[in-house]
Amino acid sequence: WKNFRKSVAVIGAGPAGLAAADILAQAGLRVVVCDREPAAGGLLTFGIPAFKLEKELVLRRRRMLSRMGVEFRFGTEVGRDASAAKLLEEADALFIASGAEKPVSPGIPGEEAKGVEQAKTYLAASAFRMLPEEIQKHAKAPRASAEVRGKRVVVIGSGDTAMDCLRAAIREGAASALAIARKPETQIRAIPSEVLAAREEGAKLLFEAIPQRICTDDSGSVEALEIRHAPSGEIRKIPADLILLACGFRTEPHPWISALGVRFTDKGRIEAENTRTNVPGIYAGGDAVRGAALAAEAVADGRTAAEAILSDLGLREELHHAR
Repeated sequence: WKNFRKSVAVIGAGPAGLAAADILAQAGLRVVVCDREPAAGGLLTFGIPAFKLEKELVLRRRRMLSRMGVEFRFGTEVGRDASAAKLLEEADALFIASGAEKPVSPGIPGEEAKGVEQAKTYLAASAFRMLPEEIQKHAKAPRASAEVRGKRVVVIGSGDTAMDCLRAAIREGAASALAIARKPETQIRAIPSEVLAAREEGAKLLFEAIPQRICTDDSGSVEALEIRHAPSGEIRKIPADLILLACGFRTEPHPWISALGVRFTDKGRIEAENTRTNVPGIYAGGDAVRGAALAAEAVADGRTAAEAILSDLGLREELHHAR
């Protein structure tokens, strides 16, 4: 029954894109996956530290999908290296799983100072050093990240990304690592087990602290973060040599998506109902629809999209094969 009589283009080789490709390939469809990175996995490969996820697992997943007939086009940025309209023209359906990778700014004075860095930049450099050689030799090294050894690292943010920064900094020899959280401990986004792991490794967290400004020395380099303790109103300065901004990510409304006629929400996310967009034949899921979320949710969206595509193409029988 595997005759490639239908085909699907997938934009994004992160958790959502890989999950969709898996089911669609099992159902006998031709699947082409485009991703601007040199390997599959998205933030699983290029963002999450190696101590949390063995990169070889993602590599094995990609190899398995390739053996199933999935065609990967790495180093291909849609809108620059490939046309989304052309991909849709050559396929029976298009699944957009482009993620949410635009960092959110805390919006305080001093963010441009020397020694202030986006968490994504730091984690990407840290993760790259631990990638399998098979990926490294085909990848362009990310922009060099600041050295943390011996430094006082302060992280603005309290989600899982912030916890990753704390743990990575401690493991790379930081003198100290402290996260600044606006909310009480019971309300932060980070999973409790991640908070516990960070603490066990020596990191600290300060809750209900509102960043006011980044203070610099005469050379323009970071020397402290000024915060306001919300309950008391007290203003204090936290000494710092490196400040990492881990305030989350948001979806960027790419022009090539708009050109397809796909609608966005007022938050800049793709508007989709059970992964179906307003344009027939175009589906979307993962962080591009949800905003920054858990990998498990992206995987679920990928599976939902694959099932919707098979149903809409009249291939319900193949869906049973895929299951």
